[in-house]
Amino acid sequence: MTIAPFISVIIPTYNRSDAIGLTFQHLTQQTLPPDQFEVIVVDDGSSDDTDRIITSQSWRFSLIYLRQSNKGAASARNLGVSQAQGDLLLFLDSDVIVDPHCITHHLRSQQQYQNRPVLGRMKPWQTSWRPWYEKMIEPESAGRDYGDQPKDLPFFFAYSCNLSIARTIFEQIGGFDESFPASGFEDTEFAYRMEMLG
Repeated sequence: MTIAPFISVIIPTYNRSDAIGLTFQHLTQQTLPPDQFEVIVVDDGSSDDTDRIITSQSWRFSLIYLRQSNKGAASARNLGVSQAQGDLLLFLDSDVIVDPHCITHHLRSQQQYQNRPVLGRMKPWQTSWRPWYEKMIEPESAGRDYGDQPKDLPFFFAYSCNLSIARTIFEQIGGFDESFPASGFEDTEFAYRMEMLG
């Protein structure tokens, strides 16, 4: 019997108390048994009540809550990885509502496509309002939902809001570039280095 690898779910956050509670509620509904994954939240210097929302109750899964001064998402993700126990890393954003099978699907995909990063589906919030740039770029849909069939994607589609990768590959790439001062394009640059390494 093969033992499934342990997964570390890493969530950077900054002043998202309005959303992170919903993210956590959906993480408690995962079909993967809670002893097979951990959640690491790195609070990047929030000034709202993020810490209260996360620490005021117990969760079904193992939780590590870290705080740092505001250094940006790249630094927060790297700090999370430094504390992670998992052989697989799953990066989520703190405003993501995950499907109950999300972590299970990442685990199975990682086992099937070894040594490859796996980008999960990203569907938009259920709302009639959409930013103008989504209407221009993706008139028929929003988000980054590429359908049910696996696809090879170029590096510039590798958003870190729903991305899994083997820890060994993450370390080979060298982690996220902490010179990015805020959220935005640090994941694209990370994916570019990943692609350059093949």
